[in-house]
Amino acid sequence: MAKIFYGRDIVPIKLCIIQIIIFSIGLLNFFHIFLIFMKVLMSSNILNQLHSTYNLFYQKQIHDRIYSLDLLKEKIVLIEGRLKSESATYTQKCHEVDELKKTLLSEVEKQKKLMDKSKHSVYLRTECRNLEKGILFQQGRVRALEDELETPMNIHRWRFLEASNPELLNLLKMTQELRNKLMERLYRIDKLKVLREERRKLLVREQRKVGSQTKDDGDEEIRILKNSSK
Repeated sequence: MAKIFYGRDIVPIKLCIIQIIIFSIGLLNFFHIFLIFMKVLMSSNILNQLHSTYNLFYQKQIHDRIYSLDLLKEKIVLIEGRLKSESATYTQKCHEVDELKKTLLSEVEKQKKLMDKSKHSVYLRTECRNLEKGILFQQGRVRALEDELETPMNIHRWRFLEASNPELLNLLKMTQELRNKLMERLYRIDKLKVLREERRKLLVREQRKVGSQTKDDGDEEIRILKNSSK
């Protein structure tokens, strides 16, 4: 300090003060820069931590998404396999259904044929029954005729038919009745024709008579008819 205040070659006090101020300013700038550097360093660490945190979060999400995609792929593979097996089963079932339809149609056709045959057999049985009845009836007639040939009987044919074939007897009776009615109608028609011819002749005669009469005779006849009508 003595050198500063009393020596000739000593730097003046102002210069020293300036240097001290400059040094102080430099020291302050250093501390300020150091603080800024520390802040930047701390902020970079925070950013790195945040970046690492976000990276971990995104990696976890990506891992979860990849795991979900893998599960979906496995499900898709399982569903595709199941669809293939079900498609094969469906195709087989459709083929079986078609075969069953064909079998059903053939069975229905067979049933129709059997029903037709059964109806035809019913008709045949009925016809066979009728033929058997006819055979028995004819056998009875033959037997009766043979008996009559062996031991002739004075029986009227109507009585014989009544005993052997009443239906034929009824038909013969109906035929005879119709013939009698027809003859009676023909007789009436002939009688009406004769009567009509007589009336026609009478009408012609009267017309000629009226044509030959005079007017006075006609008036006289009209007067007589009026008087008779009164």
